[in-house]
Amino acid sequence: MKALAAGLTTVAAMVLSIGLTKHVRAANQEPVAPSMSPADANDLIRRRCVVCHTAAMPSGGMNFQLFDAASPDPGVALMISVKVTQDGAMSAAGGPRLNQPTIDEFVRMMRAFAVQRDDASRQWTIDLQVDPLTPKGDHSVVVAHRRSGAGEVEMTCNGATRHSKIEVAVTDPHTPRIATDFDGLSPMIRQIFAWCIAG
Repeated sequence: MKALAAGLTTVAAMVLSIGLTKHVRAANQEPVAPSMSPADANDLIRRRCVVCHTAAMPSGGMNFQLFDAASPDPGVALMISVKVTQDGAMSAAGGPRLNQPTIDEFVRMMRAFAVQRDDASRQWTIDLQVDPLTPKGDHSVVVAHRRSGAGEVEMTCNGATRHSKIEVAVTDPHTPRIATDFDGLSPMIRQIFAWCIAG
């Protein structure tokens, strides 16, 4: 009987210990980041991105002086979320490292805007892909794709090399030609391709 009581006491102590450990871990977890306002996001872009991406020095063809988090272009929002999460872009210009909850909230905000449609004939979809030739495998290849009843157009710009390419696939033989201009692209995306082609 004493052995049974001792065994139950030990089990009870273990259960209590596990419960306390879980409670302590929960209390020590990082706090959830507060919701970020567009003004906060614009301030972050100004301090962390405009340093390297201006009209005078558009690294990768990007001019973040044009960016407004109150109404961001979905393609640009997608590229920002990829560059921040996978390439560490928020720390590229140096300075103190941002705390992770702030980065996470900024990325969550950008991803919320990054939804793109692919159903309208004049609608472009934007993607950011890895350049396999860069030493770190950074995402520097911007891809703009447009599909219509006449065919498809895909433009690529490698921000690391300024190499650009336009590919056209005609699906309707009665179409004399498919427009390969920048019509329908947002100003920031248009600037990337104009910068790339001019290089």
